[in-house]
Amino acid sequence: MKRYRVGVMIFLLAVLILSGCAKKPSKQVTLIWRMPDGTELYRAEVERELLEKDGRKCYYEAYKGDFPAKPSEGDFDYFFEMWLEDEKASDENTRVLVPDFFSCYKRFTLTWLDEDGTVLDVTTGLSGRDPLMYGPNVLPEPEEGWTYEWEPAPGTISGDQTYQAHYVKR
Repeated sequence: MKRYRVGVMIFLLAVLILSGCAKKPSKQVTLIWRMPDGTELYRAEVERELLEKDGRKCYYEAYKGDFPAKPSEGDFDYFFEMWLEDEKASDENTRVLVPDFFSCYKRFTLTWLDEDGTVLDVTTGLSGRDPLMYGPNVLPEPEEGWTYEWEPAPGTISGDQTYQAHYVKR
């Protein structure tokens, strides 16, 4: 019986010693904001309790850097939307955050002029589209027997553009 008690005591002592040696989570969590290419934008230490209470709010309040930007590609512009956690790069004491971007077609100004240079309308068109989809709301009024053509001939929108009506006999 005495051996049994000694064995139990040794076991309990070992459990106490080992549990004291177990790694406890830090009270602080490191937040790292980084671009998808790995470029680090900012780093901060935050209280674990705050992060667990409201992580998304904590991400924004702790970040003191500039909003990330993504360059335009083709017909699209990109705008920062929110921070997302990169779960593969994160662990218990470190959270890696990457920006999420939304895309939209680039917008360009289209100016529509009458033959004499009078502005008929100014509209906005989306990149890659037909400019005639966007105006003008006021059309040239040629005299009877005449029609008009736009110069330059509308093609595909790729930048700000001015179109001027030129009258031609039918």
